[in-house]
Amino acid sequence: MEKLKYLTLAAASPYINRTRYIDPTKASIERISGQKCVEEWKQEFQGKILVSTHSHVVRVTRIAENIIGAMHTEINKMRSISEDISQYGFVRRVWLCMTRKLPPSLSHLDELNWEILIVTGDDVTDYFAIVCSGGKIIASTALIELHSSDVELATMLAHEVAHIMARHGVEMCTKVELISMIDCVLNLFVLIDFYETCEFEADYIGLLLMAAAGYDPRQAPKFYEKMTMFDEPVKFPLLARFLDSHPSSKERAKAVARPEIMQEALILYKDARGRRGVE
Repeated sequence: MEKLKYLTLAAASPYINRTRYIDPTKASIERISGQKCVEEWKQEFQGKILVSTHSHVVRVTRIAENIIGAMHTEINKMRSISEDISQYGFVRRVWLCMTRKLPPSLSHLDELNWEILIVTGDDVTDYFAIVCSGGKIIASTALIELHSSDVELATMLAHEVAHIMARHGVEMCTKVELISMIDCVLNLFVLIDFYETCEFEADYIGLLLMAAAGYDPRQAPKFYEKMTMFDEPVKFPLLARFLDSHPSSKERAKAVARPEIMQEALILYKDARGRRGVE
């Protein structure tokens, strides 16, 4: 019975159609845990959070709103094709799981209270960007100042929005609970593989979201290429924890530049530009 519990919320990640299982007990408190997470970060960065009128906050918020707006447009397209997984009966969900034809689960994004925090200070560079379940994103001024163009920041923000859209936080909690029952060595390798899978997945979904928001996806590989300067933990020890759970920036740049992915993103980009009357 315990195993069947996870089948009740089996669903596919958006765009990728990767079948995964989400513990319904964790999904039910997804927004609560996200709010708790961001409140803890507010305490951590007390006195270092920029006010809403600061130019950095205004700029990042504008870009984030463009991406979130594009995400909802994409969600409407997906929902016009198939219903949310929660609409199906148990037998139907199990069958879809077995045939790997599950529609993406998107109801967790309805009326989500998005929140963007920008933090500053020399001791926060270890936290370039953090995402919490429930639509909470925290970015550092170090990242903003490193990437001067809007399209570069859009690449980063779209990646973080993609994590929330794909529910990677709740999926991670589910996986941790499941693998806690097996050998610690196997646990380590499964977690590393999961983290890398989710990072590549968020890069891909983020690429499509930024393109749908009208930001040139061809600039995304350049963003990751620029981030290769931080791929050496010995040189930048504060980033070691971040790098341990992420693929190398060179691998990420190569992945998002793949022709089949870039072609898909360019279709969304040209469509977005066309709606604005820009050629």
